[in-house]
Amino acid sequence: MQSPLEMLLEAIKQHCSPGEVEAARDTDAPFSAITAAAWRAAQSTGPLLSDLLAVLMQSGVQGCMADAEHVASCKQRGAAAFSRGQHRQAAALFSEALRFCDEAAAGPSGAQLAARLYCNRALCLMRLQPPRLAAAAQDASAAIICDPCFAKGWYRRAAAIHALGGSTAAALADAQHALQLLREQGSNDTAQAEALVSELQAAAGRAPALAPSGEAGSTTACTNGHATQAEIVGAAAGLQRMSLAGEQLAITEAEGAGRCLVAGQELPAGSEVLRERPFVHALTKLGRRSACSTCMAPIVDVVAPFYCRRCPVATYCSAACRDGDVSHLPGGPECGSPWPVLLPVEAVAALRLARHLRAAGADSAASSQVAALGTHLSQLPAEDLVELAALAALAHATWQLAAAEAGQEAGDADQQLAAGADGVGEDITAGEVLEALCRLRINGLAVVPTERRGIEDRLALALYPVGSLMNHSCLPNVATRFEGGALVVRTLEALAPDEPLLHCYGPQAGEMTVAQRQAMLAQQYFFTCHCRACSAAGGSDAQQVLADIAPGGLRCPASSSGGAGQCEGAVLPAEAVPAGLLHRYALPPGSGACCACGAALSTQHWQQVVLPDLQAATDAYADATAALQQQERRRDATISQREQAAAMAASATQAIRGLRQCLRLRQQHLHPQNLLLGATHDALAHAWHAAGNPQAAAQHLRHSLAVLLHAFPPSSTAVAFQRRQLAHMLRLAAAGAGPGSSATAVEDLLAEARAEDEAAEAVLQAHFGPSA
Repeated sequence: MQSPLEMLLEAIKQHCSPGEVEAARDTDAPFSAITAAAWRAAQSTGPLLSDLLAVLMQSGVQGCMADAEHVASCKQRGAAAFSRGQHRQAAALFSEALRFCDEAAAGPSGAQLAARLYCNRALCLMRLQPPRLAAAAQDASAAIICDPCFAKGWYRRAAAIHALGGSTAAALADAQHALQLLREQGSNDTAQAEALVSELQAAAGRAPALAPSGEAGSTTACTNGHATQAEIVGAAAGLQRMSLAGEQLAITEAEGAGRCLVAGQELPAGSEVLRERPFVHALTKLGRRSACSTCMAPIVDVVAPFYCRRCPVATYCSAACRDGDVSHLPGGPECGSPWPVLLPVEAVAALRLARHLRAAGADSAASSQVAALGTHLSQLPAEDLVELAALAALAHATWQLAAAEAGQEAGDADQQLAAGADGVGEDITAGEVLEALCRLRINGLAVVPTERRGIEDRLALALYPVGSLMNHSCLPNVATRFEGGALVVRTLEALAPDEPLLHCYGPQAGEMTVAQRQAMLAQQYFFTCHCRACSAAGGSDAQQVLADIAPGGLRCPASSSGGAGQCEGAVLPAEAVPAGLLHRYALPPGSGACCACGAALSTQHWQQVVLPDLQAATDAYADATAALQQQERRRDATISQREQAAAMAASATQAIRGLRQCLRLRQQHLHPQNLLLGATHDALAHAWHAAGNPQAAAQHLRHSLAVLLHAFPPSSTAVAFQRRQLAHMLRLAAAGAGPGSSATAVEDLLAEARAEDEAAEAVLQAHFGPSA
C-alpha cells in the first residue's frame, strides 16, 4: 500500500511530462524551471497535495510536542523511584520528563519546572554507583540557566564541583549564593547550605584555590566527551575541514574522473589522513533514536541526555551539543512539528543544505567547496528528475509553512503557499532545494555505526566537503569510518604522491556481483566502474569469474549436494531473482549456465524445485530470526532473571529448529561459498549462544567465517569482526568445558581464539588505528 507521499509523487509524475522537464533542463535556470513545472503538476493533483501538507504540518502530534500531563506523571514516578533507592530508574524518568517539558512555557510549567527536573536528575546522578558528578554539575548548571533564583541549583552545583575535586573557590561561590538566595526568600531550610559553606571555607583555608576548570560550572563543556561547543560551532561554520597538519592531501583534476582527492606526499599504510565534520546532516529514524542530533555520537549509554527546550524531537548527548545545533532551533520551523520526521531524510538534509549554503555565503571556503560539487543534472533520467523536483517543491512548501508558523517570516502562509516554487519572502527557493537534493544524491555519505555497514543501519545522511572528493573503487585503498558524525579516513595501502584516494560508494567486491555493482553505480552515480576488482572479474580467469558468481550463486546443475570430483562451478539463473532468495540484494538475470563446465540450469527445474525451496528457506530464516530478536528486546521486570533466561532458551530452541530447516534447504541448492549460507550459520551461532551452547555456536561461526574468507579480501572488516566473534565464542566454550574435557582440548580452543584475535587485530588496526 502506497503512503500519501508516494501517491503524490506518482501523481506528479503523471501530470509532468518528460518533454516539459527536458525543456526546463535547457533553460538558464534549470533547477528553478524544473521545480516550477513540478509544483504546477502538484497543484493539479487535487486534494493529494493539500491533504499531505496538512499531515506534515499537523499540530499536537504525540511525540512531537511538549506534553504537560506526561511531564507531571514522569516527575511523580521519578520521585517515587528515588524514594525507593532506584536512582538510575529515577534519573531516566526525570530525563523523560525533561524531554517533554517546554522550558519556554509561561508560569510554573516552563523554565521553573525544568530547573527542578534538572536538579532532581542531578541528585540521582550523584547517588549512582559510581557517581556521575560531571554530568550532575552540568544538570545543575542547566537548572541555574532555567531559574537563576532556584537556590537548589546553586547548591547542587557546589556539591558536585566539591565532590569532583574541582575549584574550591567556584564551589564556595555557588554555595554562598545558594545560602544568600535561601535567606532572601525567607526559607528556614538553610542547614545543608550552611554546612556546605562551612566545609568549603575550611577546605579553602587548607589548600590554595584552584583556577576554575570550566568542566563543572560551564555549559560549554561536553560532559559526555564528544565535542566542545567551540568545536561544534566551528564545524557548523565550515571552519574545520582537514584537521591533520601538513600537505598530506591535494585536490586535482583527473581525466575522466573530474576533481578528486589524491595523496600530496607518500602516505604509509595505516595513516590517518582526514578527519572531517559534516557541512550538513540529517538523522534517519534510527539516528533520532540512537544518536546525538548535533555530533551524532551514540546516546544509548548517555545517562543524562539533553533535549530541545521546546519539543521532544531532538536529543543531545550534552548541553554543549544542544546549544550548538544550528538546524533544529527551539521554537523554529523544525521544532514541535511532524514534518522533519515524516519527510524522507534526503529532503530534510536538502533543506538544511540549501539554507546553510545561503547563510554561509560565497566567502566561506567550505560553502564554496560544496557549491562546486557536481549535480549530474544533465545525466538524470527525466522520470527521476521529476520525482526529485516534486520532493524539492513539497519540502520547500512545507518549510515555508513551518517558517511562517514559527513567526520567522511575515505574510500570510496561504499566500506563500500559493506563490509556490518561487519562494516569495523566503531565503531559499525550491530550485535551491532541488540542487541540494541532486548534490546529496551524488556526494552524500550514509553515516553508519562502526560494526554495521548495511543501508538499514544508516544513522544519518551527511555531506563532507573534502571527503566527498574521494573517487570510487570496489577494492578501496582507504578505509572510512565515523566517530559520531566525524568522517575518519585511513590508508589501507601505501600511497605514492598524486595517487588517488579511493573508497567504496556502495557494496564492495564480494558483497555484490560485478553486474550488480555496475548496475547500481551506473544508476546512482552515472559511471561504469573499471577498478581492479571489476576488471579482474570481467576477464577470462576462471577463478575470478567463480569468485564473482559464487557469493550469490547456485551449485552447478550437474552436481548433487556434494561429493568428490564433481564440478565446483556456480550458476546464476537466467531470470532476475528477488532479494533474499539467492543474495541479500536482487540479482539481475545471469547466463543460466555453470561458469566452470557450462551445464545449464533448466527453467522448469528452477521454477518448480529450486525457487520454492529457496522461498521456504527464506521464510524459515525470517521467522526464526524475528522470534529470537523479539525475545531479546522483551524485558519483563515482573519476572526473575532465571525466568527470563528460560524464556530466551525456549525461543532459541525454536529458532534453531527453523534455522536448521533453512540450512538444509540452502545447502541443497546454494553454492558452498554463497553468502546466505554464511548468514544462516551466523544466525545459528547466535541462536546456539542464546541457548547456552557456545561449542555449537563456535562451530557455526567457523563455517560462516569460511564463507566470508572466500567472498571478501583479507583486509575486510566483515572478516575481522567475524574472527572476533569466533574468538569470543571459543573462549566461552573453553570456560564452559565440562569435567570430561581434556586440558589439551581446552588449550586448543584458547590457542585458536588467540590466533583469530591476532588476525582480526591486524585488520582492525589498519582500519581504526591502534585503539581498535
